[in-house]
Amino acid sequence: MIKIAICDDNEKDITITNEIVKKFFESSNIDFEIRLFTSARDLLNNAASYQMIFLDIELKDANGIEIAKHINHMNYEYKLFLVSGHTEYLKDGYKVKAERYFTKPIDYNEFKIDMQEVIQDYIRNSSFILDPKVVKQKIYIKDILYVEILARKTYLHTKNKTYITPYTLSYWKDVLQPYCFSQSHKAFYVNLQNVEDYNHQEIYMNQQQSTIPLSRFYKDHFIDDYIHFISNNI
Repeated sequence: MIKIAICDDNEKDITITNEIVKKFFESSNIDFEIRLFTSARDLLNNAASYQMIFLDIELKDANGIEIAKHINHMNYEYKLFLVSGHTEYLKDGYKVKAERYFTKPIDYNEFKIDMQEVIQDYIRNSSFILDPKVVKQKIYIKDILYVEILARKTYLHTKNKTYITPYTLSYWKDVLQPYCFSQSHKAFYVNLQNVEDYNHQEIYMNQQQSTIPLSRFYKDHFIDDYIHFISNNI
């Protein structure tokens, strides 16, 4: 479930924002919960409970940009969306790392297009594997570099550790296929999120000094997958 906070001290505006956010998440078949805040202080006291915050900039009791700075200092992961009747605060939105800046009145069709991109990114970065046959802790998909089969064993290589798994490479392909992975070699299945670069024979992974073979058989398909991934994440 995605927990969402909406903060605006204008009754009409917060109602409209709530209706738009609710409509989008219901139409996307995403489990969600919304709480409305009319006070910046109340939002600050509860901010850590929410994965997404829609924050009006021009509040009577505080400036939304300053509130966003305070929330950012809490050092927890959330997505911030600024809402304002003016565009003059757009540069400030970049300073507080807002995902999007929505101008009142919010146009639903534009909101939908922007939020579809955000949700895809959110799902990709919050999804995880929890399998006691591999490890008792969560392994986040974003942290997986690649899966390798070697001597009839499969190895799940992450940014911090490598896990030996009891499964086949085909099993991991089925599990990870929805999350932007591509096969580069008969023995390697690669997370495109963590590819730094490639040439005709090798793939260079970021976060780690490692290279992965790119075989002639899989090369064209891998490059197509990678270009598609990059074009959808610019």
